[in-house]
Amino acid sequence: MPLTIIIVTLLAVVIGISRQIYSVIPQWTQLFGGLFFAFWVLCHMYPFAKGLMGRRGRVPTIIYVWAGLLAICISLLYVTLNPPGDQPGDAVVL
Repeated sequence: MPLTIIIVTLLAVVIGISRQIYSVIPQWTQLFGGLFFAFWVLCHMYPFAKGLMGRRGRVPTIIYVWAGLLAICISLLYVTLNPPGDQPGDAVVL
């Protein structure tokens, strides 16, 4: 579960930055607040990630598979509940 939190947080950082870059009216203060919180979460997840690596420095493959699948499911659920284009000011590009 913590590895999924790490992956989803990194994915959220990338999506947040890309939304601000391509936004008509960027709101940089909200982005910086979100980035601060995201990096705060990642800093607190560092000991878990370090312990997950073990002595050999390898992570079992199944950890990556399950974390990736869970991150994809959460992302698809978000897009289903909040589709792009439902927000005012979003233009539909064909």
